[in-house]
Amino acid sequence: MKEIINVNIISPKDNWILQKMGLELVKASDIGIDFVNGQTQDMEADINYYINWCYWKILYPDLQKSKFDIVFFTHFDDNSKTYLDVLNKADLIICMSLHGEQTLIEYGIPKNKLKVCPFFGVSATRKKKIVIGTSGRNYNTERKNKQEIEQLKKDLDSSMFEFRHSNITDDSFFENIDYFLQASTAEGGSMDMLNAIYTRTPVISRDIGFIYNNSTPSDFIYENYEELLFYLKGIEQDFKNKDEFTKNCTWDNFRDWHLKLFRELI
Repeated sequence: MKEIINVNIISPKDNWILQKMGLELVKASDIGIDFVNGQTQDMEADINYYINWCYWKILYPDLQKSKFDIVFFTHFDDNSKTYLDVLNKADLIICMSLHGEQTLIEYGIPKNKLKVCPFFGVSATRKKKIVIGTSGRNYNTERKNKQEIEQLKKDLDSSMFEFRHSNITDDSFFENIDYFLQASTAEGGSMDMLNAIYTRTPVISRDIGFIYNNSTPSDFIYENYEELLFYLKGIEQDFKNKDEFTKNCTWDNFRDWHLKLFRELI
């Protein structure tokens, strides 16, 4: 085995994700692997890695082979159909997602020629909470069902959900919530619900008042607290599943995954 594996990274200067991936790989340090952001094909390199897959033919229409050519696959579109021969000529195709892998399998690329990279670095720095807005004056009436809202606060994961209450349902209120919850057991309207409908804010409510004949698939109509909690717990679990998917999405893991792959190849 060679003491040093030379990996030549060839990526466009797009000031976006493809260039970012190339620059992040060059940061990788490992005994025995030397990354170079060459930007042009290097026939002496052990691996030429094109990010993305079309770039090989864009730079070299004749698709001249080097010792080992890897391409990074993103997606198919109408503009990329002229580059399909790249996929057949590449020694290895690294897919951005499982969807990309399935797309190539359906196209006829052998599965043993494909690898899916499970790690990319996120650039966002904080997670959003699911904000449920409630409204109304605090006066003595059981129909407003304030206890239902208080019970939800106890039963839902506070790291996922946030409740915001306002006596005034103005533009600012609706701009900063994801759902409007009308917990009342009886309403003539309400006017707050009318504002929610007007501002296109999804409504969660019993089948009362203005939502009675204006609900859409984006709204949720419930009969009792158990149904309401089950619905919101489902949303909670959906976001926990997404968190599980992204928890290891760092550029460090992106680099480490490639290092492991290249050690296995050569």
